[in-house]
This record gives sequence, C-alpha cells and structure tokens, in this order.
Amino acid sequence: MAEEDCTPNIVIGGGSPGERPPTDPYNDHIDDLAEAAEKGYALSFSEGENGSIDLGSAEYGYTTPPAKTITMTNKGDKSLYLISTGVYAVVVTIEGDEYKKQSNLNFDIPVYELEPGHTYHLNIEALPNMDAKTHRASFSLDFSYTYPANHSALKAWDLSCDFEVTYTITYDGDMGGDVPITVSQESLDFTAVECGTTQEQTFTVTNTSDWEVELRGYGLASFLRINGQKTLPTTTLAPGESMTLTIAATPAETWSYSHDEELELEWLYRVEGGGNRQSHNGKIKIPIHVQTTKDGKISVSLGLESPAGPSGYLTSMDGATTYWGNERFDIPVGESLSLKAVPFDKEHGYVLAVAKRRGNSDADGYDYIGHDDVITFENVSGDQRIKVAIASGQKPPADWARDAIGRAYTLGLFHPNGMPGFHGGGGVDTELPGSSFDDPISRADFCKLAAQLYKTAVDYHENPFSGANASSIEPPTFTDTSSREVREMAYLGVVTGVGAETFDPDGQLTREQAAAILSRLAGVLGIDLDKAAPTFDDNGSIASWASEAVGEMQAAGIMSGLGNNQFGPQGPYSWEQSIVTLMRLYDMTL
Repeated sequence: MAEEDCTPNIVIGGGSPGERPPTDPYNDHIDDLAEAAEKGYALSFSEGENGSIDLGSAEYGYTTPPAKTITMTNKGDKSLYLISTGVYAVVVTIEGDEYKKQSNLNFDIPVYELEPGHTYHLNIEALPNMDAKTHRASFSLDFSYTYPANHSALKAWDLSCDFEVTYTITYDGDMGGDVPITVSQESLDFTAVECGTTQEQTFTVTNTSDWEVELRGYGLASFLRINGQKTLPTTTLAPGESMTLTIAATPAETWSYSHDEELELEWLYRVEGGGNRQSHNGKIKIPIHVQTTKDGKISVSLGLESPAGPSGYLTSMDGATTYWGNERFDIPVGESLSLKAVPFDKEHGYVLAVAKRRGNSDADGYDYIGHDDVITFENVSGDQRIKVAIASGQKPPADWARDAIGRAYTLGLFHPNGMPGFHGGGGVDTELPGSSFDDPISRADFCKLAAQLYKTAVDYHENPFSGANASSIEPPTFTDTSSREVREMAYLGVVTGVGAETFDPDGQLTREQAAAILSRLAGVLGIDLDKAAPTFDDNGSIASWASEAVGEMQAAGIMSGLGNNQFGPQGPYSWEQSIVTLMRLYDMTL
C-alpha cells in the first residue's frame, strides 16, 4: 500500500461502547516490532527505534533548542492506537499536538489512530535552557492493538517502542565542565622528616582553560602548611597562568610515625553564552605521605598472635631480649632488624603465619608472606607492621600445605581455636590433643571452612547471609545439628543431608563427598569448571553421583590423586587437604 501523509484521527474520551472491542490490558503485551508484524501490526521509523537519535547542538540561552523530525509509518494492514508516551528531557509532538509525560492516564487523553499505510511525523525537541553538556534523553511510544474503551486499558499497552536521544548544549561553542587546571605533581612524599624540623616541597598549578579559575586549598593536617597557612585562600588564575604552592611539614611527635594526608584543591569557573552564565566546579586531591623520624629512627610495630591461647614469644637474635606481645621498635633509617619466634612448646610449636600489613590503614588487613621462625624488618624506610602467629600442636602442617594454610589463616578463613593440633592452655606443660592438620575432617567442620570462604569471596551486598538480607531467608534445618554454617551451605545447595532430615555432622568427610561439595561451591561462586571424566585407575569405585565432580576437580587441578593414579573415593579427607583445596577454589575467584 502506498504511503501518504495525513492528520491523525484524534479520539477524545472513551468512544462508543461496542464500536471496537476493548483490549485486554494484561494479555498479548510484547515489546518487539518483528513479533507485532507477524500479527499484522507493522511499524517503521525513519530512525531511532532501538537506536540513537542525535538532535545536534545549540547555544545555551538562545531561543531555538536542537530538534529533529522523524517519520513513523504504519505498514501493516491493521490500525494501531497510540495511547501514551513516556517522555524524559525532551518534548515530543505529533503533528503539532504536544505530548508530555503523564503520571496518571485518564479518559481525557487523546488516542491517536494510526491507520494502515499512513505516515506520521514525530517532532522531537530538546528542553530549553538546559545545562551546557551532552544530554541523553529517552521517550517511548505505547500502542494498543484495539481501541481502548475503558480506563484500565489506558494503563497498559500491547506494543512499546523505545527511543534514545542525545543533544548537546554549548556556550559559544564550548560545553565547559572539563577540569581547568593541571598540577605538576600528583602526590607528595616526605621521607624521614625529623620531628621538630621542617621539610618543604613545591609544585605548580596551571590554568589550562579559556576562563578565569578561582582556586582554594584545604584539608591539611595540623603539622602541614600550604604557602605558610593552614588553607589556601581563594586565588584567581587567568587563562594560562601558573602559581607555585609550597607544602611544609613540621612534625612535633615525640616518636616517629607514618602519616597519610590529602590536600584538596577546589576549582571554580563560570562560562557565559546567550546572555546567561553557568558555573562549573570540582576538586583535585593530592595525596601527601609524611614519614617522620625521631633521632634518625623510624618506629615499626610487631604484633604477636597466639592462636587458641598463649603459644610463644619473640627474642632478639642473640636471645638476650624477650618480647611478649605487641611491640614497637625504633630502627635507624635504612637498617634492618631480625627477631626470633620461640614457641612455648619447643618440640611441637611452630610459626603458622607471618603477615605484613598492606598500606597504612587498619582496614587494609595483612598479606601472608611466610612461616619462618626468623622475622625481619628489612631496609626500614617507612612504617612497617608485621603480625606473627605462633601455634602449638603435635606437628605443623605438611610442607605442601603450609603456605595455603598460612594464607587462609591470614585471610580469616579459619581460626585454629578448637581445631586439631591446637590448645587453649598457657604453656609447655599443657596437654596437647592427639590430633593434627592431617587428621580427618568432619562434615560439619568442612562446612564451616566452606561458609567462611564463601563470605570472604562474595561481595557483602550479594551475600544472602549478611545485613538486611539475612532476616529474609530461612535456611533448611536438620534434626541432628543446629550449625549455622551447615544450614547456610544447605540453603545455597552446596551440601545436602543424608536422609530423614539428618546431616551426620560428626561423620568423616570422604574424598568423593569433598569433590561434590567443592564442585557445587564453585558453582555458587560463579566459577566455570570444565566438564571432564576422571582418569584414575579406581574410577569404578567412585559413586555415580560424584564421578562428574571428581573429573572437574581433577581437570581444574583442585584435587589430585593419592599416588599410583588412585583417587581413593571413600577415603577420609583431612583438615590440610580441605584448606588447600578451598584456597585453590578461592584463588579462582580473584
């Protein structure tokens, strides 16, 4: 059918009952033109539907905002009825009749009938006096297949077409809004500032814009000054002009410390166009690190952690000086200090983890660096903090597991209190339990490790067990355990019971059970493991429900065999094997 321009048929009110059947507002709703065309309702647009419409640009304050007209043609053999528009930051008119965003549709709103073969003009115009920038707007056209003869029909639609619109407002050809200044140094580092003395550093600020810029600075600590003052008063920089700023550090502490401060430079400029003015402002933040010294020395700290009770102490390398807990040491700049970790139980004590703080904030936490019994602060040039965990048990973890267990402890994935190989007593005479990291782990204890790993790896707001989320969930229950971690893992589908609403929490975890749990935990952590069949010589002994999981664990390098290409599916799983494989899974989330 040939296209022709026509004026829309505007129907006011509800129409005559029975004239056209009312549409069902809740059935047959679609958002796809192709699907609508299959039903005989075919629309085409000269541009924009599911694309972008660029209105161009205009100068701020002038009378004509950017605008464009596109055509809408009904190429089907049935009429469509335009019942509403949703308009944001643009004005949409059809043949001169303005449509604005409506909060409540009612009978008084015109209904356009788009007749088959007819073309209509959509005029899209930016709102006047918008800020100078590139704006992104949107609008939608909602259609009914049949004339909406009742109020509820006007609240729904059968077809919706969405449009994205961009346009730019400028000031004399410029939008403004860009950062108008540059600084010669993005950060300042004051090293080894002796307490009671002053150290200075300078940098320049340059106005790189075409306008005058007002600049002021603030946010400095009490021992810092900018150009001799606590704040930089408002200063005006002409286009292209530079100024030199001097930061002076005069620490007055009686002992050395590491400071991280920040200078905030706030800028403001105004641009004009069409007799109007708009202000732009923002901030540049310059980090300032100050490491102070006292008598040429820097103070560093060492924290002694004794999992599950006092387990040891520290001495100087010659054994002449003993340190019992959290200590600070004054070390000459550039020199090193070594200490010896001494367990109370000389036969069974060992260093579980040595960790170094990252950054200078307590919130930054520690990174695991090893498990040696000699702890060294090397080439001290700034504040250093080291944490040492000394454990007492029958024996340390196996060499192949020690790093993974040390990392897991530093991350807080487990705490040794109550674990095999640890005690809560106070010295060498305390009786040790007859267990260690190579002892079998129970089903409930494995759930505790898995639950803590999940909470560590998953963002707080995505964790169903954190904050307000926790009150809205009801984890499954078991008759033989009330363990929160078991119930959480069951809620996620990571573990299941053993029948009759029981879990068997004290039962030893088998290797094939561990593989199945690790596989399901990988799934809830979003880790995509390759499907693979296991290749062990004892594959025939692996339960059918665990075979695929064992293959995944083997292919991913998370679990391996016991030697001689044996998997030992019904064999026990140890604490150290559990922590090592969970850490391998954790590393795959990073």
